[in-house]
Amino acid sequence: MHPTLHQRLQGPQGALLCLLAGLIYPLAFAPFSLWPLAFISPMLLLAALVASPSPRHSALRGWLFGLGVFGFGTSWVWISMTRYGGTPPALATLLTALFSMAMALFFTLSTWLFHRLRGQRLLYLSFPAIWVGQEVLRSYLFGGFPWLLSGYALLDTWWQGWAPVVGIYGLGLITSLAAVTLYYWARAPRQQLSSLLWLLPLALSGLALQQVSWTSPSSKHPLPVRLVQGNVDQQIKWNEEQLLPTLEHYEQLTRQNWQQPRLVVWPETAVPALLNSIYPRLEPFAGQLYQRHSALITGVPTRSETEGERRFHNSLVVLGEGLGLYHKRHLVPFGEYVPLEQWLRGVIAFFDLPMSAFSAGAPQQPPLEAMGYQIGASICYEVAYPRLMRQSALSADLLLTVSNDTWFGDSLARYQHLQIARMRALESGRPLIRATNDGLTAVIDHQGQIGAQLAPFSPGILDAVIEPRAGLTPYIRWGDWPIWALATLLLLLSRWPRRPRT
Repeated sequence: MHPTLHQRLQGPQGALLCLLAGLIYPLAFAPFSLWPLAFISPMLLLAALVASPSPRHSALRGWLFGLGVFGFGTSWVWISMTRYGGTPPALATLLTALFSMAMALFFTLSTWLFHRLRGQRLLYLSFPAIWVGQEVLRSYLFGGFPWLLSGYALLDTWWQGWAPVVGIYGLGLITSLAAVTLYYWARAPRQQLSSLLWLLPLALSGLALQQVSWTSPSSKHPLPVRLVQGNVDQQIKWNEEQLLPTLEHYEQLTRQNWQQPRLVVWPETAVPALLNSIYPRLEPFAGQLYQRHSALITGVPTRSETEGERRFHNSLVVLGEGLGLYHKRHLVPFGEYVPLEQWLRGVIAFFDLPMSAFSAGAPQQPPLEAMGYQIGASICYEVAYPRLMRQSALSADLLLTVSNDTWFGDSLARYQHLQIARMRALESGRPLIRATNDGLTAVIDHQGQIGAQLAPFSPGILDAVIEPRAGLTPYIRWGDWPIWALATLLLLLSRWPRRPRT
């Protein structure tokens, strides 16, 4: 990097560069998919960090970077609070800003640590290790928020072939290594041109890995499925008088042009009443499905009692030719439970949203069984957690996720959410079916490609034939620990003392 530019980045220009780098970072993801920015954005952050005069300045620059990332990339939180949470716009703006500021602290910690540990000669080791550590920490600490992980930007590129081998955190290691490479090249374009060349074999090997069939078609017949997108208005969904019209609406869509046995999927909480109370109404329809050798998997709230304690769950149930009940394992703060409930309940309407008093299901749950197929289930936000989906994929023929992204309107959230689901299919080598209330309902093959999709914001049905898969990808077999171990090793090597010159 030119000495004059390096000096300029030591001052306020470096801080502004970090904010700009954070703001362009979400453009690397759906729906924009400008994937080179997943390399360029952290490269700009790295340039500002190398020029930073102190750990305190580095921490501030990391915080500004994170503020840009989450201020733009998760701005859809504002829609949920104002449109459906009854929060005044000014207060929603303040709360959204506070959320972004809090999430930015992950980058604050990582950039402070980078300044304390870095050495100019070892950026290839320290920066990728700390970048991956930040993504892992953000995925687990305080329940985790594994959104906008850098590897998602590599879908539909040559590098995506690495996903079934190293998973999303391994792809994050690739993006951070590429960022360091670009930094060295930008610092001395003529002298460091050769440093770019190592990216080519990495990309070509990713392309070659795309030709590897880590899983194979199972011995079971292809499964006809019908995904139902009800497009039920969120504002009236939980009104008691709308319950029967909602059920009739879904049943009518399900019966359209019915010709063969199939698996029907309704989205998250498509049945807006407790299963315990609504089952007599659903039983005749379940009987019709059984007679047709078909099954329905639907989202529905459920109630359970353990040692006299009553709990409510966001669940999936199998009706017709099948058996299974799945309780959501990872709940959304404020949407499905309220942290510090004794103080926050009743403060504003947002803290009293429908479904905000659920309990999490058991960490280990068997797959759903429908029509003889084993189905690894997840509900909404859970698909963002690779560890949960890996557990679901171990013994499944296919994956299923249901969602209700209506909470976030026509924002970036639904497109980012679909991109995340595609990565889970690619990592596991399993087809994935995704049913949503108002989009984006889709069928995704075992290579993460969308085979069919419904237009958002309208009711409809999506018919497809799913090929069940058998076998395990390296990522499903080994999980995340190899990448975590590699990142730790890189960090330790970056601190290896230099041998003094004689």
